Amino acid sequence: MTFAETEETGLKQKLSDSLPKEIVTFLNTDGGTIYIGVNDDGSICGVSNLDDSLKKIADILESQILPDSHSFVELGTKFIDQKHVIEIKVQKGDSLYYIKKYGRSLQGCFIRVGSTSRSMTEEQINIVHNKYLDSKVKITEIASAIKSPSFQYLKLLLTEKGFSINEATFAENFHLLTKDGEYNKMAELLADKNEVSIKVVRFKGKSKADGIALRNEYGEKCLVVAMKQNLSKEDFFRGVSKPVNEELAKLFIRLDLMEQTGYGIPLVTEKYGKDVFEFLDFFLRVTIPFAFEIEAEEQNGTQGGTQDGTQGDTQENDFDLWLESQIRNNPRITTEELSQLCGKGVRTIKRHISKLGHIRYVGSGYSGHWEIIDRS
Repeated sequence: MTFAETEETGLKQKLSDSLPKEIVTFLNTDGGTIYIGVNDDGSICGVSNLDDSLKKIADILESQILPDSHSFVELGTKFIDQKHVIEIKVQKGDSLYYIKKYGRSLQGCFIRVGSTSRSMTEEQINIVHNKYLDSKVKITEIASAIKSPSFQYLKLLLTEKGFSINEATFAENFHLLTKDGEYNKMAELLADKNEVSIKVVRFKGKSKADGIALRNEYGEKCLVVAMKQNLSKEDFFRGVSKPVNEELAKLFIRLDLMEQTGYGIPLVTEKYGKDVFEFLDFFLRVTIPFAFEIEAEEQNGTQGGTQDGTQGDTQENDFDLWLESQIRNNPRITTEELSQLCGKGVRTIKRHISKLGHIRYVGSGYSGHWEIIDRS
């Protein structure tokens, strides 16, 4: 058997860290075959630790490449010239594939050009990604990569809102199954553990150049406050509500985690202008300027975004007046939103409001609102 490096064939002397890139390359192009244990000139050098190498390759497919590529990759071996050669047959995938560590970026997405792997350009990434989105496959029809998810957090949220949970019909009632009865992508997003995360960065001072004061990552758990919007920029700024994933949106509305009035975006643009929104290829970045300059940040170690912060240069009375003015202007503002605006922790916000005495919260959760009792 003759081996040669071609557009559809890749040769590797041994298993190396570049294998995930080469598998992604063939998935994103027209498929191909990778042989491990073959020199660049086509001669056989063989794989000595066959079982260990096969296990490592299986681990790469499982943990380093997204989306799930198992149905497009076939792992096998050949015995040539008394030596073992690993054969990895890769079909063209049906999505944009990337190295998990780098995400959908120039460092994570590759295509085959001749006999080499090349990073995809931003335009190529955008075209392939949009092509997949335009296929109109509903989130409830895509099989989950997690085969046995648990939903304790979601069930707790639903129970708190007064919904009854029937364990026997839970997945069906909340549209978490495909037509074939498997858990779907919506189930994966709402599971107690998944691979979706939200990154939050808080900067010192008044600009990014002043350095990072706090960096947190909330994720790999039930996703309850995220949704992609398929809107034009004009509709976005007008506050048009048009969810891509209707079943997911319905669940969020049930949990009071979103509303359909389209009030939020116009309110933000009225206060801060349209420049706070930056439309990137695959996500929307929102940068809200702080009302105060952050001098120091003190963390108490509590998970879930409840860090308490202090601002040495901000006088207590000035801050109390600022809090009252924000609540007067927007009685629907949350403690989390107040925290993001001023840089102080949620517990600090609650402590200040409690100290004021003439501000109370009416209702519960996101459906409630602040009420100011004017002092005579």
